[in-house]
Amino acid sequence: VRSIHPTPASFGILVARSGQIVAHLDDKLTLKPVADLVPSLDGDKLAALVTAKAPAEVSVGGADKLLRGREIPGTDWIAVIALDKPEATAGMRSVLIASMISLVIVACAAALIVAGVT
Repeated sequence: VRSIHPTPASFGILVARSGQIVAHLDDKLTLKPVADLVPSLDGDKLAALVTAKAPAEVSVGGADKLLRGREIPGTDWIAVIALDKPEATAGMRSVLIASMISLVIVACAAALIVAGVT
């Protein structure tokens, strides 16, 4: 769990189906309720992470995270990856910005061509 860092501000946790944290970067959280770390992740929401088609958007310590969960076969544990939302979506934002700039350039070029024709 300590080695899970898909992005610098992302992390992994191992949670029992009962809602107790089994492993986390911060050893003080071991055996604490996962709701202490992620208040919105209580009750059935933990189990829903495993079957969800899309990541759950939550706030962890004031930072926006995208959560995905996977069962650990042969245990009652769930591995949860908390991706930092701004870091995880940075690539998409870059493509969107580049597309918008290209669209503006093409529109300006088209306007100049049409203005030159008339």
